[in-house]
Amino acid sequence: DAVVLAFVDEVIESVAVELAAQPADIGHLEALYRAHVQAFLKTKTAPPTQLTADRLLASARIVTSSPALMHTASQFRADAVNVALARRMGVAGDDRRLKLTAVVWGSIIMTAIGELGSHADWASVSVDDIVGRIEATYADFRAIIANAG
Repeated sequence: DAVVLAFVDEVIESVAVELAAQPADIGHLEALYRAHVQAFLKTKTAPPTQLTADRLLASARIVTSSPALMHTASQFRADAVNVALARRMGVAGDDRRLKLTAVVWGSIIMTAIGELGSHADWASVSVDDIVGRIEATYADFRAIIANAG
């Protein structure tokens, strides 16, 4: 588990930078959505010293290779994204609202990329494919909550 989380931390650091730059007047889930999409799209032109498309795709391939790894990666922890999210929300790192927001977003991400799993032809999967899955899954989520009450 620690090896997988260490591999994913590079992605998390990149997303945290983007999250900190999101406008304060948008919702927290929207900010997480935008931060992930922006961080992932930037990998396509990133220099080797930053998160590259190849490393992002390798992280996605590793995480989605087994349900146990997906579960581990989606668990709440005090990583860079959740530290930035807590700061954005103005709450402590153990606040239930922070955990709820992070877990909901983690479910969206894992649903988006989880369908790739070990069955994907990873040689043909691109950053745009992953971003497209995130966009579609987030749109589905928004439609569901629009009809929730």
